[in-house]
Amino acid sequence: MREIKFRGKRLDNGVWVEGSLLQDDYGVCMIVEFVDHHEQWHEVDPDTVGQYTGMKDKNGEEICEGDIVEWENMMGTKMCSVIAYRGRGFCFVDAHNKPEEIWCYVFKKIGNIHDNPEMLKGGE
Repeated sequence: MREIKFRGKRLDNGVWVEGSLLQDDYGVCMIVEFVDHHEQWHEVDPDTVGQYTGMKDKNGEEICEGDIVEWENMMGTKMCSVIAYRGRGFCFVDAHNKPEEIWCYVFKKIGNIHDNPEMLKGGE
């Protein structure tokens, strides 16, 4: 069973937080973070919310929706892809949000689409 958690950028200071996601009928998103057995509620930018995939990169970094990962294709060329949620699962997509078929299991998180959009080849 994979851990279900989300991350998002706080509206008040732009810092990333992780925890449980709550969203009301008006689109307000809150992430409830648990620190030292206490709840901390933070309003986050809905456009930055991403779910944890349950996967970690080759360095043990948790991979979330919206992360940019680097991997090598069969020719040894370094590629960059974005982690996205499609259908009922996570996949790699290119800079134009089209799913990519990859044949690798080793990848490294190098950033995310919110803090590092310049990392995507092909632009958006």
